[in-house]
Amino acid sequence: MKHVLLISALVLFFNNAFACMCIGGKQSFCDTHASFSLTASCVVVATFPHGISLKVLHILHNSESRDPIKVWDIGGPYNSCMDSLTSASAAHLGDVGDTLILALNKIDTISNIWDVVGEYRTPFLPCNVYRLTVANNTVLGFISGSMDCSTTSSCLNTYNYDEFLVDFPTKSINCETWLSTDEPSSQKLLSYHPNPASDNFIFSTTESGTLTITNQLGQFIEAVSITDNQTQISTRNLLSGIYFLTYQTKRNTITRKLIVQQ
Repeated sequence: MKHVLLISALVLFFNNAFACMCIGGKQSFCDTHASFSLTASCVVVATFPHGISLKVLHILHNSESRDPIKVWDIGGPYNSCMDSLTSASAAHLGDVGDTLILALNKIDTISNIWDVVGEYRTPFLPCNVYRLTVANNTVLGFISGSMDCSTTSSCLNTYNYDEFLVDFPTKSINCETWLSTDEPSSQKLLSYHPNPASDNFIFSTTESGTLTITNQLGQFIEAVSITDNQTQISTRNLLSGIYFLTYQTKRNTITRKLIVQQ
């Protein structure tokens, strides 16, 4: 009888362990995020029993009108793939003051006494990356790449945060092409300074085109026809904040970020 119980326990252990394994590797944040209700960069502003509060900085996928938003614990029943005090808890996503990029699903049914329909639940997908961190203006984590990219050292694990906010909505449409994009050529095509700007900035390019300025909400501000190698563009009428510069030529469309400080 003892032998039977021991064998049963071992079978259960190995079945659970196998279920928790990521066969073939983890799926990147780029490949994971589209299946969630919301993708956004946020900063943790508060923690409380069974949840955290996040201030939304930038919406990267879908929409959310509330700010801040709340993320609640998963709740039980717990299994061998999750620790009830860590991965199942919203608090494990980050500490107060941390900047994160998260993929989150809305709560549509009540599973725990603390759940609120329409707010968000902590994800738990051991084989999917739903969380990136931001430190020193750099995005850190498995951003993009194939599930076996670690074996070829071809994973995208770091990215400039400002450029990520601009690039992610378009590059995440086809995650496979993200790594093959020719960034150096776009950097040679255009440059601008100073950034942050106050009264004006100098836009330099090797090709003529049209520069469109929009605000963080995507609202049109100004379009400038560029024909010279260097063009001075006034920012005196712009409020302090973040703007996006989209430069379109016959061969390229490139978007960059401009900060205005008045």
